[in-house]
Amino acid sequence: MLKTKYKIADTGCQICHNPGMDRMLGQKIHRTSKSDIRKITSSARGESCQIRLPDCCHDPETTVFAHLSSKRLIGGGTATKGKPIGSYACHRCHDLIDGRIKSDLDPEWVWQIELEGCIRTIAILFDKGILRIA
Repeated sequence: MLKTKYKIADTGCQICHNPGMDRMLGQKIHRTSKSDIRKITSSARGESCQIRLPDCCHDPETTVFAHLSSKRLIGGGTATKGKPIGSYACHRCHDLIDGRIKSDLDPEWVWQIELEGCIRTIAILFDKGILRIA
């Protein structure tokens, strides 16, 4: 049997969590190493905020890689980050999406803006060669 860094998940589909669905869909799960995650998170240094909420400070010096706030979509939970999916965010946008700053902005609209920022960040990560299709 050929050894590979991919493994068929035994616990079910990553999307719907149905047992056996991963085998039906033929999904392969890549175990992300800490060095892979470090490359993604450190790539945010000096980048512009991709979330761009109305109160965005647009300060590249405060930009970090902000993991997607909806843990139900990407795994994780309290004190865990889940998969390295997220966006470059300035401190003000990051605080708002993580709930450290209260706002009268519609939460559904903020979620949509966060997803748009995530897509822009993924495009940047492809441009930088950090993400690639194997």
